[in-house]
Amino acid sequence: MAREEATDAIKRWTRQGFSLEHFLEWVALNYSDLYEGRALDAWKRTVDNWDVIDRSLICQVQLCKIRATHVRGRAALAVLSNGDCGTSKKRLFEREVRGAVAALVRTRAPWAVAVAGLLMAGLANCTGDRDSAVAHLDSSIEGLDGLGMVLYAACARRFRGRLIGGDVGAAEMATQDLWMKHRAVVEPASMMAMLVPG
Repeated sequence: MAREEATDAIKRWTRQGFSLEHFLEWVALNYSDLYEGRALDAWKRTVDNWDVIDRSLICQVQLCKIRATHVRGRAALAVLSNGDCGTSKKRLFEREVRGAVAALVRTRAPWAVAVAGLLMAGLANCTGDRDSAVAHLDSSIEGLDGLGMVLYAACARRFRGRLIGGDVGAAEMATQDLWMKHRAVVEPASMMAMLVPG
């Protein structure tokens, strides 16, 4: 539904240049791809549009630059965590995620630092370092809670529950699923894959 709404809305907009409306369509379509588990589609859309986005005045606005960088990092991490890149390109996607993390941290914006931690958690998990992944999640959750980014925090807690496993982890996942369902999130696992891949 989100994909259709974004596509329908942009039909009424000019295709000349690259405006905020085009940027928001790009974000919405990437979010849809990640929610639906189509990481390679999100990555391809990101790469195909990156030069235009990077050259546009949109990315001179810090919020848009952070959002674009975070979307790129999440798409790369989703490809990596889904195993869609193959062994030969694994390092390329790891570098992409690390590059996004570094760019987000350089902004010094608290919310960018918090979501950078989520990317690091996912990357740590993909490289087999579960303890580091949990530590990054704990740090990010604290930051997200302080910023009122409750949906991201819920997804991070759900991811943490998955990593911990056992009865404690299952209970955490169930708690976050219930919280999200009470807020009209139909598929909590898909929401987590979209916001906190890895």
